[in-house]
Amino acid sequence: MSETETLICEGDTCEVRPAEPQTIKPINLKPSPNLNIQIVSDWVCPFCPIGEANLQKGLDLLRQNGIWNGEASIEMLPFQLNPEVPEGGVDHLEHLSKKFGSRERVEQMQDMITQKAKDAGWEYRFDRVTISPNTINAHRLARFAQERGKQTEITELLFRAYFTEGKNLSDLDTLTELGVQAGLDREEVAAYLHSNQDVQDIRTFDQHIKRQGVQGVPFFIVNGYAVANGAMPPEHFQNAIQEVLKLQEQAQ
Repeated sequence: MSETETLICEGDTCEVRPAEPQTIKPINLKPSPNLNIQIVSDWVCPFCPIGEANLQKGLDLLRQNGIWNGEASIEMLPFQLNPEVPEGGVDHLEHLSKKFGSRERVEQMQDMITQKAKDAGWEYRFDRVTISPNTINAHRLARFAQERGKQTEITELLFRAYFTEGKNLSDLDTLTELGVQAGLDREEVAAYLHSNQDVQDIRTFDQHIKRQGVQGVPFFIVNGYAVANGAMPPEHFQNAIQEVLKLQEQAQ
């Protein structure tokens, strides 16, 4: 990935854009005294796993260069690229073909994304994806897992289930199985997913973060500072986090 590129999804559009200088600025979310990294993402955003992988590489660069040697907590925050999709999902290829004009255009885009994912260490199999889901329940499962200390596990499982295995993230039975694989109790997960708990909270946050100006994902916030709009290269994360550390030091 070139240092002059960023990868970002807005609505159904996922594309490579020229990387513009990122202004490190506060964003009105919950502050944290520690190195707390918040990633605004959606489970159907193909650049979100790539962005997280590049973030981890950026943290490694900080450690390798002796700039920072602490621990970082990562919190996934919900964003719905396609909140209008019905609860059961829609046909994936038909849905994207309407957005992009043709199947050929969709296939070109998917080929590009697959290569970007491979460069970041992910295997994408769009040929296995048949359903474009509504992700509200996947976000609920992620919150349920996070509250029980299983965010790392559920994050990888959800992304891999969709982009590598082609599973339907609208299906509650599928989500329940992913919760069990993450180490959660089957009956508790099933009862939670079949309830309406947290549905409104997630929708409200999705609307809130969009009002804050976040229109595309992945979007990265470090200790309350917006540092990256899109899946930036590892070097960008290294430099941006270093700048945040300097700003915090000056503020003390």
